[in-house]
Amino acid sequence: MTQPPPPHADPAYREARRAAARAHHPDAGGDAESLIRALRDIDAKFSRGAVATQVVVGVSRRRLAVRRLSRVRRLLPTRRTYVDLPTSSADRPPRHTDPGSPSRAN
Repeated sequence: MTQPPPPHADPAYREARRAAARAHHPDAGGDAESLIRALRDIDAKFSRGAVATQVVVGVSRRRLAVRRLSRVRRLLPTRRTYVDLPTSSADRPPRHTDPGSPSRAN
């Protein structure tokens, strides 16, 4: 006796799950609870009595690392600023001297 193909082998099943993810996924503006309900309904429709009891919606470690890096990048300066330094004493601006401080040239 041959086994019937698993539900995930059916293109209609995959398309139904993708449509539910596009409509209800939290990253697309949906709600996690509505996504879970929609996926359970689809699983019940395409399965032969076995319904998923829990759907895990998570973020991979790689994605978390990318998010952290993007946060750090926002703190860094975005452009480099180059300043021309004077090369001779004639090009330098005069030093500010405080009248209340003792003079160095004694």
